[in-house]
Amino acid sequence: MRLLMLLGLGGDYRNSLIDELSGGMKRLVLVASAIACGPRLIILDEPTVGIDAQNRRRIWDVIRGGARDGGSAVILTTHYLHEAEELSDRVYLMNRRILMEGSPGELRRKLPWVEVRSDDGDKSIRVTWDEAVNVINDLVRRRVRFEVREPSLEDVFMEVLNHEAE
Repeated sequence: MRLLMLLGLGGDYRNSLIDELSGGMKRLVLVASAIACGPRLIILDEPTVGIDAQNRRRIWDVIRGGARDGGSAVILTTHYLHEAEELSDRVYLMNRRILMEGSPGELRRKLPWVEVRSDDGDKSIRVTWDEAVNVINDLVRRRVRFEVREPSLEDVFMEVLNHEAE
């Protein structure tokens, strides 16, 4: 019952038949049923495809909490690299074969740049960390709003694909 409540399936939906639920709610039931009995291995194939942001976060919370904390190993396939970044201890980037593998942090560090975006003419530049320090100091001195974005898994994946195409 705790799992159903975490996924927002308690209360009004508690006695509903699965055929009466929306597509997103059906997906939540499938994830809950995969996790509920506490198996040692859970394989989830694109568990959040077609799911709204709120339910996607609920599924993530259940995967993190119910599955991992319950002692289950989780294998997750997804096209959403942000999801892999959020949920995975180890990631395999694949395109017909394994292109690269490692922790999300290890894979992101493969790219030697950070992106500095500023309100100074809507600029966005990619620079090394050493160069970023100078750029950021200049922006702070001029009191320009900015943000620093590290490479994402999607950036890494696209870089690997581009190198393969060459």
